[in-house]
Amino acid sequence: MSLTCRGCEKVVRSIYDRSLRLTVLGSGYVGLPTAALFADAGFKVVAVEVKRKGMLN
Repeated sequence: MSLTCRGCEKVVRSIYDRSLRLTVLGSGYVGLPTAALFADAGFKVVAVEVKRKGMLN
């Protein structure tokens, strides 16, 4: 694999060993399932929703 940016190796390694922490902005129809799938895959995930309605409907 060829990496062209500084720090890319660290990011790629953290993806493979599941130590990468993710933040999903928006917890509506797309964001919440996306966050759940990443969490189910073993990543630490924080889902952020500004509008209360987004999480309730």
